[in-house]
Amino acid sequence: MSKTTIPTGGITADAIDATLVTDDAISDEHLDITAITGQTAITSLADTDKFLVSDASDSGNLKYVEKQYLPSGGLQFIQSQSVSSNTSQINFDSIFSSTYAHYLFVWDATSNTDGADIHFNFRTTAPGNHQSSYYAAVNVVDHLGNNDKYVQSNDSKFILAQGPYNQTSRDFPASSGYCIIQNPFSSSFTATMHMQNSYHATNGDFRFGSGGLYMNTQTQFGGFSISASANDINNMTGRVYGIVNS
Repeated sequence: MSKTTIPTGGITADAIDATLVTDDAISDEHLDITAITGQTAITSLADTDKFLVSDASDSGNLKYVEKQYLPSGGLQFIQSQSVSSNTSQINFDSIFSSTYAHYLFVWDATSNTDGADIHFNFRTTAPGNHQSSYYAAVNVVDHLGNNDKYVQSNDSKFILAQGPYNQTSRDFPASSGYCIIQNPFSSSFTATMHMQNSYHATNGDFRFGSGGLYMNTQTQFGGFSISASANDINNMTGRVYGIVNS
């Protein structure tokens, strides 16, 4: 028997003389998928859980690495919301925690009323909309190169998009963008937000905006809501990610 031939049933004392099994006798073609699928599955990883790796040496030595030593960073998905019919308010509750200091919110929204602004409200851990202390400025340029802006001082909400078309005047989405939300769960730091948006305004312009929000209060928020300044949100998708701290 070739010393690189593994009999059906595996390597046992009765099946093969142990002296005939060399270090390189078991290759990929001799491994069954059940070597992985036959093991107990886990749904979360501990820092000391181990992964088998081949190192970068010429001989490709087999070693293991623990989860705690793997590169970290990036985004952790937390929650998504989606509506496809008229909805007065979409709530993202219980998304902020001490796990992450900063968050990414990617969104698109279309109201059912031409010219209705898209509103953002922080929500308390109660939960309920927080309706004061919003200070904001957004600089906007349209596709013709014209500059515009909108500002807010101690407002009751933050305007994600000002005056976009509704669903009957514009294909989805009428407005979209992303926000970086900083320190929303802290009661010792003020929450801030940086935003980029694009939308089709009711005057026919395609507008592109960049701006920020400052909350003039040290309040611990648990989430936020999306709504329209008039009537309902007709269509919206939103996803929230925690930005890993290290």
